[in-house]
Amino acid sequence: MNLLIQLESRINRLISRHEKGAVRAMRGVCTLASLLVINGYFGYLPFFRSPLMIVGLTIFCAMIPLSASSLVIMGILLLELFALSTQVALVGLGLFLVAFFVTNFYGAKHLHNIVFLPLAYPLQIPYALPMISALTGGVQEVAGIICGGILSYYFLLVRRNSALLMEGGKAASLPGLLMSNMFSNNLFYFYMVALMLMFMVTYTVRERAVHQSWRLAAGSGIVTEFLVMMVGYLLTGNRGRILSLFIVNVILFALGVILSFFIKNLDYSRVENVSFEDDEYYYYVTAVPKIRLTEEEKHIKRITKEADRGEAEQ
Repeated sequence: MNLLIQLESRINRLISRHEKGAVRAMRGVCTLASLLVINGYFGYLPFFRSPLMIVGLTIFCAMIPLSASSLVIMGILLLELFALSTQVALVGLGLFLVAFFVTNFYGAKHLHNIVFLPLAYPLQIPYALPMISALTGGVQEVAGIICGGILSYYFLLVRRNSALLMEGGKAASLPGLLMSNMFSNNLFYFYMVALMLMFMVTYTVRERAVHQSWRLAAGSGIVTEFLVMMVGYLLTGNRGRILSLFIVNVILFALGVILSFFIKNLDYSRVENVSFEDDEYYYYVTAVPKIRLTEEEKHIKRITKEADRGEAEQ
């Protein structure tokens, strides 16, 4: 355990010394993964499939805030939809505008969820975003999770029916197609419930004053999401997807443990209850110290000169 704590401390010190570079690298990885997903999921514009364009956009988005880079990715998504069908793109634009209005109305800070959650769906890891947001954000982030979940199913709908939505085809049937393929799809509701319950359970357990709350939060949220989706797969005849769901959830739990270890590594064996007061209130505070190992001091004693001096005196 001490070795893990020492490793965590060294990595944190390394990241703190190169914080700007680490943040830019994270934004660059998110942008690169998003561009690859867009090209694989849609790919209607060859311009954005150019390796030079991908590298240039990755570097550019790595230098700007994550919220701004998510806007760039959203713009590329809309351009891809316009290349497919004007009506499809207008509906997508309307959904994005509603999502931004809702998230801003409720004060959500993780605006990137409405863009990156739909792009995480083709990678089979959409549940990573509600877990991360619940561990690092406030309860208001659930608004972005709900909007991102709806957008992810909309893009899935567009992908599956791209041939019907091409210009000159049956684009006029888009409203009916939305109703019949998304809002009438029982698995869509299981998916939305799983996202919301995962977020709420993870956030609720994280806020409790219990031992290893962050690890328990990640585990309980993942179990809740797994049970909801497993029931959904069983009732909708998708039993073959349960195994992949289980594997993804194991990876998510490992990610949650890593996040809790590096962000909230607390020593619950030394919890202290503190109380104090001011002119208006009396406060009761539970203090949980962070685990920190002091650097081992090494003392080197040179005895060669002392031995030579003793021989000279003799």
